Amino acid sequence: MGLLRKRKHRLLRFLLTIFLIIAIPVGAIFICFYDAHHTEINVEDEITFTDLTNKIMIDSVDNTKDTHKVNVEFGQDEINQLLYTVFQKTPDTVQEYIPQVCVEINDNKYSFILEACVKFFKSRVVLNTTLDSVDDNIIFKIENIKIGRIKVTGDKILSNEKVLGFEDKINEAITKTGISAHVDLKNKQVTYGKLDLIKDAINMAKKAYG
Repeated sequence: MGLLRKRKHRLLRFLLTIFLIIAIPVGAIFICFYDAHHTEINVEDEITFTDLTNKIMIDSVDNTKDTHKVNVEFGQDEINQLLYTVFQKTPDTVQEYIPQVCVEINDNKYSFILEACVKFFKSRVVLNTTLDSVDDNIIFKIENIKIGRIKVTGDKILSNEKVLGFEDKINEAITKTGISAHVDLKNKQVTYGKLDLIKDAINMAKKAYG
């Protein structure tokens, strides 16, 4: 009887050890990277390219009397509408794992948000940047990157030599998507020519709306 009890205790200790070995890392990953927050965006399912461009042009002349200028603005809602429409045309498998990509704009602060979902596990990647304009370029300065609940500053993550080694591959991948932006990891910034940004936005709209 005593030998049987010892074996039971050993088995329980073994099972408890295995449980802790598995549960602690899984729990830590869940706590750090799980983020079910969903960003609400103002988009329409049925909107044509003509409707979108008409809206932008109408808004651009609202304050013409006061400013004596026609200000064509491509704001948060217009950007998110384009991103939403483009993603609606991606394969279902992509939409399943990446249900939403959007941008939040607050003054000169731009947050690019990617929501991810794998079965019941949800997370978000948020790239927080500040916008600056130099000559004919728009520059997004990378402030920090947030994955789930973990926030890492641009200095910490982009000063790593291994990360810096991916710069050429990142720019090559961006070019293949038809986007003319250039990533400079060493200086923690993304540079976009103003004319290139307009051309890319028009091309993206044409692809999105056929």
